Amino acid sequence: MDSPFRLVVFAAVALAVLWLMGSLFLFPSPDPVVLLKSRLDSAELSLGKTDSFKADLQEGFVLASKSLKTASRSVRFSCNALNYCTPDQLDARADLVFVKKSRSVPVSVRCISRFALDECTVYWGQPPAQVRWKEFRLMDETQTDVAEGPLEFSAVLVNEGPLKAVDVNVGTQTFFESVQNGVKRLQPYSVNEFSQDVNLMPGEEKEFRFPLSVEDAGSFSVQLTALGLDAGMDSRTLSVQTVRSRLSECSAVSLNAPTEDGGQCTVDCVCSDCRFAFECADACRAKFPDYPFDSFQAGTARAGVSESFCVEAAG
Repeated sequence: MDSPFRLVVFAAVALAVLWLMGSLFLFPSPDPVVLLKSRLDSAELSLGKTDSFKADLQEGFVLASKSLKTASRSVRFSCNALNYCTPDQLDARADLVFVKKSRSVPVSVRCISRFALDECTVYWGQPPAQVRWKEFRLMDETQTDVAEGPLEFSAVLVNEGPLKAVDVNVGTQTFFESVQNGVKRLQPYSVNEFSQDVNLMPGEEKEFRFPLSVEDAGSFSVQLTALGLDAGMDSRTLSVQTVRSRLSECSAVSLNAPTEDGGQCTVDCVCSDCRFAFECADACRAKFPDYPFDSFQAGTARAGVSESFCVEAAG
């Protein structure tokens, strides 16, 4: 007669087998196509960043990259690991993947934006290179007087992926911050691509030091971007408040009659000898304190006012 201990062991083994068999039906592996489409949708919301996971691919599985395309994205395939992409296991081309042997395969997806279309890549095997800005700062935060020369910046870029990052372009785009009718606006100011074809080994860091010529005093947003087709993308933004020690002889001259501008009643203040829009706005606010003038142009400041002003002017 079996001992109670042996009966307990047999019962435990039987339950384990039943659970494993049941899990195949209750928790089946997700459809690779559905999984990839979902991950690509998420990648478009986190442009430039790598999303890695595993997919169970069955023998005979065939997938064309065009079946993952949408109106907002293109898709290509790439294999980063020869131990997965072999003639007898996984045949991966830029537009087609054909599974020769069932297995769980590491997969990574990533999208970057190019000309209003997201260019997405599905990487079979090892994850790709991934660039990230580790640091971005103004080298001398006490030197913001643009009359004394260009602003000096420092930035550190690192490759956090397991593969070499190649042909990475680095540049900046500067925006002038202004307030119009109480709304903050970013106006393109300058574009500077100062480094091309940067290469980084896995884990390697590279420091960049670069000047940025700004002629105006005011608030600026400096956007620093690193981009590589198979290295991802990362951006950092730094806000800088500049001053100018030598200003022009700017003065407010007169007020124009109220007018309608896009459904908003506005009043313009005309300036003389102003080099910059912010100077004109400052001069107009000083001379006509009853109006909330914002920067508009070097020779004009604009204030949003009550509709009654335009009604009275029209009457």
